[in-house]
Amino acid sequence: MNLDERSQMTLYRLMNRGVIGRLGHPVKQGKESLVIHALASDGSELAVKVHTSHIFGDAQKKSYIFGDWRFRHAKRHIILRTNEIWAEKEYRN
Repeated sequence: MNLDERSQMTLYRLMNRGVIGRLGHPVKQGKESLVIHALASDGSELAVKVHTSHIFGDAQKKSYIFGDWRFRHAKRHIILRTNEIWAEKEYRN
C-alpha cells in the first residue's frame, strides 16, 4: 500500500482509539481511492476507504465539487473546507 503520511496517521489514530483492530489487504484500488479490508476491535469486518487527495489539485477539486448540483449552496471562495466538502461528495457518491 502506498499511502501518504496524513492518511497513515489517520489510520493509526483510528487504530489507537479502538475503531480498527487490524488492517488487512487492499481490496480495490481506483484512481481516486483505495479500499482496505480491516477488522474492528470486536472482530467484525470493515471496509476502509482511503481517498488519495494528492491526485487532485485544489483547482481540480473545486471544479469537481462545484459542478455537482448537490453542492450548489457551497461558497466558491471556501478554501479551508475544500477537502471536507470533497470527502462529503465522495461519500454521497
